[in-house]
Amino acid sequence: MDTEMASWKSTSTYVNAVPPPGANVVEDQRLFKVKRPPGEPPVFKAHYAARGFKQRKGVTLRTYAEATSETWASQWIAAMEQEMASWRSTCTYIDAVPPPGVNVVDGRWLFKVKRPLGELPMFKARYEAQGFSQREGVDFFQTVAPTQKMTTLRALLHVAAHHDYELHSLNFSTAFLQGSLHEQVYLRCPQGFAGTFPPGTQWLLRHLVYGLRQAPREWHDTLHATLADLWFFPCSVDPSLFIRAGQTPFYILIYVDDLVFATAYRDALASLKAELLRRHTYTDLRELRPGLPLTG
Repeated sequence: MDTEMASWKSTSTYVNAVPPPGANVVEDQRLFKVKRPPGEPPVFKAHYAARGFKQRKGVTLRTYAEATSETWASQWIAAMEQEMASWRSTCTYIDAVPPPGVNVVDGRWLFKVKRPLGELPMFKARYEAQGFSQREGVDFFQTVAPTQKMTTLRALLHVAAHHDYELHSLNFSTAFLQGSLHEQVYLRCPQGFAGTFPPGTQWLLRHLVYGLRQAPREWHDTLHATLADLWFFPCSVDPSLFIRAGQTPFYILIYVDDLVFATAYRDALASLKAELLRRHTYTDLRELRPGLPLTG
């Protein structure tokens, strides 16, 4: 064990530090092994390792209290303020006092540190509804949204390869926030910002937010209406595949907030992207490539 620790010290593997309140401390484990090379004395090996399953992927904090009391509190507060500014800019809610007996959906903060390769860490905070506190038949009705079948994707790729179609993809930014909300839903003001409102004030939502149980369905219906306006209609076999008929068909395959286009005409593709951008916010991923959520 002394040899193992000496190796760690010589490579500056760690520094001694007191973890801030709320920080996740990964548990350790000690591994021992005896190697017996032929004709040589046994070699005793000790290995000190982390228990990886105790790590929290990408997420460093769980509560508002943790975020505001740890070393990077100023960065987390700035991230939360940015999230609230985004909600205000999209008119996602209005301040309102809910009538007596009305269900108020709980919310929670989610914190994550993104570490792009070669760039500084980005602190992200998102406020979302806790869908389990919604009441079926009151706060939501339908929740199921169709998703593409892998057989449909394989068939589309086969057709595109056979006819030498253009294959492009895009991802809708904050897709669920672009859907329509038909139910009257009150959301509890976020911790850390509730004090800025009059007593008893909550948020009456005007648009969908992450965490609402109807969000996937409403987003799909919104996108369905947009594509219908552009003369794309769902396939009877797989409703996630939309087709615009013509001498040469134009295909669109939907996977939640990702789209794949297959067409022989580059000009038609560019025109469609421009029209979608006029109605929704998205990131153009250009030519389809492996590794996207839709392609596995």
